[in-house]
Amino acid sequence: MPNAAPRILIVDDHSDLADSVCELLALAGHSAAAVYSTEAAVGHCSRCRPEVAILDYRIGAGMNGVELLCALRQTMPDLIGILMTSDQDYDTAISSLRAGVLDYVRKPAEPEDILAAVEKALARADDLSRKGEELRKLGEEAEAAALSRSFLLSLGAEIREPLSLIMGNAELLAASVKSGSGAAPDFSAIATDIRSGATALLDRVSLANDLCRSGSFDDGESERVAVLPLLRDLARKLAPKALAAGLRIDLADPEVAIYTWTSKLHLRRMVHLFADSLLSIAGPGSVLRIAVETEGCRSSLRLSLPGSAESSQTELASSFGVALALAHRLAIATSLRLDHAMGHELRLFLPAAEPS
Repeated sequence: MPNAAPRILIVDDHSDLADSVCELLALAGHSAAAVYSTEAAVGHCSRCRPEVAILDYRIGAGMNGVELLCALRQTMPDLIGILMTSDQDYDTAISSLRAGVLDYVRKPAEPEDILAAVEKALARADDLSRKGEELRKLGEEAEAAALSRSFLLSLGAEIREPLSLIMGNAELLAASVKSGSGAAPDFSAIATDIRSGATALLDRVSLANDLCRSGSFDDGESERVAVLPLLRDLARKLAPKALAAGLRIDLADPEVAIYTWTSKLHLRRMVHLFADSLLSIAGPGSVLRIAVETEGCRSSLRLSLPGSAESSQTELASSFGVALALAHRLAIATSLRLDHAMGHELRLFLPAAEPS
C-alpha cells in the first residue's frame, strides 16, 4: 500500500533548517516533507496538496513566505500557513494573518514552539475537513431535490474566509496582551479587519438561512395554484420591510384569474427570495413592481425595479447570485423557467394550469 501524501510541507531556502524541522515532526509522529524554493513548493503542492505549510518569511528573492502562501491558496484555499520569521515587528504579523497565516514562530525557533503551532494547525485542518464533510452530506441530501453539491461547498468556503479573518485577528490581540512586549499592534487596523470579517460572515449566514428556508423540499408536490392570492400574501409579508426602508410594493392585479401547475411551496419561496433580494438593493423611494403577464396560453411573473439602468445587471447578479443559483435549480425541479433581463428585473415563466 503506498504511503499517504505528507500533511505538512516545510519551505525554507536553508536546507539544513528545513530538514531539521522535517525530522522533528517525523519524530513527533507527523508526516512532513521539505523543499528549499518557491518553485519546488508550487510543484509539491500540485502533486501532494498538503494541509499545512510552514514557510520561512524570507524564503528567497522575488517572493516572501506570505506571498507564497497567497499564491498556493489560489488553488488550495484551505491550506493553513505557519510563518517562521526573525522579524520582531507586528506589521509582519498583521500582514501574515490577513493573508491566512494561522500562527507564526519566531526564529531561532524552539522545538516545542514548532510542535505547538503544528498541533494547532492540524486541529484546524481536521475541523475544516469535518465541516467540509458535513457540507458534502448536506449536498448529497439536497441533490435529491436538484440542489448541487458544489453550490453548498462553495457557500461553506465563503463562510470560512471571513471567519478565519475574525479568529486570526482575535488570536493576534490575545498574543499581544499576553506577551506585553514589542511594539504595540495597530488596534485600529485589527478592529477594522474584525468588523469587516463579521459583516461578511453575517451576510453569508443570511444567505445560508435563505438557502435552508428555500431549499427545504418537503410538501413540494405540484398542484393547481392560483397565482394572485399567492402574490397578495407575498406583498403583505414584505410590506413591513419595504415600509422601514422607504420603499413601495406595487402589485398589478391581472384582469383574469391566472393559474399554474407547479409546487405552491416552491413558487412562493422562489418569488419571496427574489422580491426580498430586490428590496435589499433598492434605494429609498424605489418601487418594487410585481406583475402577472399572459401571452396566449403562456403566463409569467415579472419582478422589477422600474427606472433601473441597464448597467445594473452586473449589480443584480452580484447582489443575489446565490438566489439565482438556487432558483435555477428549483425551476428545473418544478418545471418553471427563469430569465433575468437587463436592469433589476426577473421573469419567471409558469407552466400551464394543467399538466400535459
